[in-house]
Amino acid sequence: MKLDRKKVLELGKVNDERVLDIGAGDLTIIAAERFNCQVTSIDVNESVLDDERERTKRKGLTDKIQLEKEDATDLTYQNEAFETVISYGALHHNSKNRREAFIREAVRVAENKVLFTEFKEEHHIHLEDIHPPVDHESLHDKLGGYGRVEVHEGEEKLLYMLKKGDPLT
Repeated sequence: MKLDRKKVLELGKVNDERVLDIGAGDLTIIAAERFNCQVTSIDVNESVLDDERERTKRKGLTDKIQLEKEDATDLTYQNEAFETVISYGALHHNSKNRREAFIREAVRVAENKVLFTEFKEEHHIHLEDIHPPVDHESLHDKLGGYGRVEVHEGEEKLLYMLKKGDPLT
């Protein structure tokens, strides 16, 4: 199975929801256009946000998408501000010592679900010394401390779906 952005949104049953997308990009547009979501998309890079603002305008989605500069390891949003929080390949862009804060903040601002998609180690696309691959066992364990975690395996990526409030398994 290919875990592209559309497939992640389908598996996560993300329809008509308030979504936080960590790492501005294509998932934001797909969630707004095809899944009727109100999306807040964040990134630390202002030029990425500027590009996405232009694309959002061209697609006529400014009423459904809000783009903001935020650090995913220290979010300014209130607890449970979004129904679903999604990180599609953004976690590995943080240093190993900041990843736990990234996960904790994603869970804190999510009301119902948190979706993390990351490359399998053998398919990691970056130099290890710049963006080390995610330790999948550690990610699963950390998310499992917050609720029930489902894992979906794709050809190159893994999708972790945390359902908050569900009994731990």
